[in-house]
Amino acid sequence: MDLDRPRAPFLAVLESCRHLKCSNPRDKIYGFLALRGPHTSRFTAIASPDYKKSTEEVYCEVAERLLLDDQSLRLVAIASGVSSCPTNITKLSLPSWVPDWTCGDSLQRLNFDFVKPGDNLGDGVDIGQFVRFSDDHRTLVAKGVIYDTIAKTYPPEWLTDMKAHKASILGSLLGEESSSGIPKFQGLFQALSLNMEWPEPGNAESRRSFLNKAGWYLWKFWPRDGEESSHDPTGVLLALDFFRSAPVVLFQEFEAMIRTGIRWKESDVQKDIVDFWEAATRRMRHRILFETEQGRIGLGPLDTRMGHKICILHGFSGPLCLESSGSWFILRGECCVAGLSVTDLATALTSLPSQDIEIH
Repeated sequence: MDLDRPRAPFLAVLESCRHLKCSNPRDKIYGFLALRGPHTSRFTAIASPDYKKSTEEVYCEVAERLLLDDQSLRLVAIASGVSSCPTNITKLSLPSWVPDWTCGDSLQRLNFDFVKPGDNLGDGVDIGQFVRFSDDHRTLVAKGVIYDTIAKTYPPEWLTDMKAHKASILGSLLGEESSSGIPKFQGLFQALSLNMEWPEPGNAESRRSFLNKAGWYLWKFWPRDGEESSHDPTGVLLALDFFRSAPVVLFQEFEAMIRTGIRWKESDVQKDIVDFWEAATRRMRHRILFETEQGRIGLGPLDTRMGHKICILHGFSGPLCLESSGSWFILRGECCVAGLSVTDLATALTSLPSQDIEIH
């Protein structure tokens, strides 16, 4: 990374260089502060290195300053991506919202756009008005709402190989509908594609691109030649479930593609479609499918469990999974909930009772 690049925030520098090694873990912070430049021009948490402090103290104090400096809760997403990655081994005792900079691996991010002052989720107010910290810098108290609760989780091997487990997946999801009206089979695609929207009906190129991506998903579950019969119309059910509420022209075009014998094999689709599913595969790695009490399908960290809460915080553009521990919570990680758009998140923050959510 070019440290002299204008407006490169210190958080971005730390994240991009997390894989680098050093003998003293404090130097994951102090080393970059010594390289004075635009990346440290607004970062005033540390005047000079203090090696008398423990690594945990340094990381916690810096996390507080980083969050306020970045004017968003992007730091929380980084922390959850690191702590949820089972390939990481740490010797540190850190709060769940503080990134462990000694760990080199991280889960692929689910929410790519982070809220800045003036955006809907921040209500145009400084993020500092939505958060506060304990005196020891180990507790984050953020304003937000508890939106939903995890009701069940599905076997993690489903995301490892959906095609191999298609019978179990279809047996649980096909023909089922969530309380929000979204078919659960459609909801699975929404979770894996980060809530990809229906294309504009009048845009033929956009429709074809979407249908190739959707077709590759559907083809993982489509009956092979000779499997489907009049007693087992799985293909028809797949299409009806998937295209519920879609523009009619989209369903008609998909039917026409099927009749012409198109098959969504890797050799038959464009590179951008292959790239799309490779990205989806990376998102699925070390994650699990869940269902909420509202019946929504979601994608969350591997340690998501029944009873965990879906939370929306001011200053972050996606839902988070939290584990309740009495009056406070442990951050488990980012999640994607089918049918829950950025607009829905903003509406929830303004229409539902806001509360102080204490994260340790």
